Amino acid sequence: MAVSMVMKKTSPLDRLWRLARQRNAALGIKRDLPGPPGLPGLPGLWMMTDPAREPDPLAAAGRLPRGAGVILRHYGAPERRALARRLARLCRRRGLVLLVAGDWRLALAVGAQGVHLPEGLVSTQPVRRRPGWIVTSAAHSRGALVAAR
Repeated sequence: MAVSMVMKKTSPLDRLWRLARQRNAALGIKRDLPGPPGLPGLPGLWMMTDPAREPDPLAAAGRLPRGAGVILRHYGAPERRALARRLARLCRRRGLVLLVAGDWRLALAVGAQGVHLPEGLVSTQPVRRRPGWIVTSAAHSRGALVAAR
């Protein structure tokens, strides 16, 4: 008698989440997503959308655990505004934090929790800050880190 096994294909995100939960259990951390030390309320797990690597950001965000964060990139995509609206609805429903990269006006329009600035925009693009808004920036060098402050 032949026995066949069906292997469930898991995404890299699913594997990462499983490893994070195992690590937290080993460390005795009770909550699933501890944020960075000294930054209460900031998610400890972020997904950055990228049309080349993840063609369906809604499906990927739907697999994230409650309390995770999503940074919508998809720069130049003709459907970016519509995608941002759909992603914002999904994030609200699932308890995820949404930041829109590079466009604070779009972030405000869709009700995102903040904006993420690419490294090249940190010193050139003014950001309209709001109370409670999260503003993050990319920093790929020591100089960029200083500029982001």
